[in-house]
Amino acid sequence: MEKELEEVRGDFRLLDKLMYKANYENEISFGEQSLTIVEAIELATQLRAQARKYKQYGTSSKEELIHLYSDAITLVKVATFDPEHYRVKGIETERQANRLSNAINAKNYQVELDFDSDKYF
Repeated sequence: MEKELEEVRGDFRLLDKLMYKANYENEISFGEQSLTIVEAIELATQLRAQARKYKQYGTSSKEELIHLYSDAITLVKVATFDPEHYRVKGIETERQANRLSNAINAKNYQVELDFDSDKYF
């Protein structure tokens, strides 16, 4: 049993190696640039984080009254940016991330790994 487990572990390491290699060697087009799958995955992650931040700014109020402990003092918090601009920018950035993710998935379906899977399927 241990020998079979060791063989499976070796195959698992080989698959990892083949996937990493394929992600480095295969490219996709995104906008005006050509990216390896590794770069595209990282860019999609960054775009999603950026979209979340933009959407957070987009939910801000343009003006907000802040009442302190006494009724004598009232502060007005004013945004120095246009929240609507960031809301729209967040939506567009999220769309870009989705398009990139779809391109990554499409490329992943095209890539074939040189691995003998007969013993597993």
